Amino acid sequence: MKKNVFSVLLVLVILFVFPAISYWYLREGFSYRKAALSELGNYGSLPKLQILTIDGTVLQSDSVGKTVFYAAFINDAHRASRKNLSALFNQFKDRVDYTFLLVDGDSNEEGFKRQQDGAKFYHFVAPSATIDSICGLFAKDEQAPMMLMSDTKGNIRNFYKSFESVDFQHIVKQTTVLLPVTKTVKPQLTRDVEK
Repeated sequence: MKKNVFSVLLVLVILFVFPAISYWYLREGFSYRKAALSELGNYGSLPKLQILTIDGTVLQSDSVGKTVFYAAFINDAHRASRKNLSALFNQFKDRVDYTFLLVDGDSNEEGFKRQQDGAKFYHFVAPSATIDSICGLFAKDEQAPMMLMSDTKGNIRNFYKSFESVDFQHIVKQTTVLLPVTKTVKPQLTRDVEK
């Protein structure tokens, strides 16, 4: 008798409890994604421009339009926030669909860990007045410090004025929502050949 009751309970758990838990997690994930997407706006497309970076690479707005693109503009007064910016870049450094542009007055790239087949990092050094004029190209009447994010279609989705570490947790959440889902290679089991 006890065996039958246990079997019935097990079947009920498998038929009702596990699907209910699965549905709850699925609904929470959907709500999380929907809330993150609702925080993003559409502020137009990236302006057409070319920037010559420190290493001689020409960065064109057309080439970053297919990736999630961040452009961070820092003037001399906010140089301490570079630590948070490097942490943001390093969070996604292994993604090929992520591009980061740092525009500031310091040529030091310490903390930004590049990978050969990972995210693209570009650095442009300029005086504070030039940095403010470049900010104005992306957002009218804006000055540094500022950071913008665009999606894979080249649309500017958000502007950020604060570079505090709490705000970066929010930025990481928005980035993960915008990054395309990557397909992973399915593992394939191979048997050793018997000798």
